[in-house]
Amino acid sequence: MSTPTSRQVKQRKAVAEALGRHKVFVSSRRFKAGEEPTYRVIVANEAYLVGQRTLDQLYQGYRPAELGLEPLHEEMGE
Repeated sequence: MSTPTSRQVKQRKAVAEALGRHKVFVSSRRFKAGEEPTYRVIVANEAYLVGQRTLDQLYQGYRPAELGLEPLHEEMGE
């Protein structure tokens, strides 16, 4: 039987683990005939253009720097 204290410790560990992971948000997908789709993803407030394999690696917990990704630098239109 678990005590309230042990439940709270488990919850705190789960929250700390979740905060330690990076979030991957897919902002757009592009499809071209005969080609692999490309995804524009946002990780840690930086946008990247990636393929399916790289997207899978990001979901597995790899960091963009570990994969050699460079952030997209878009010009802000006025």
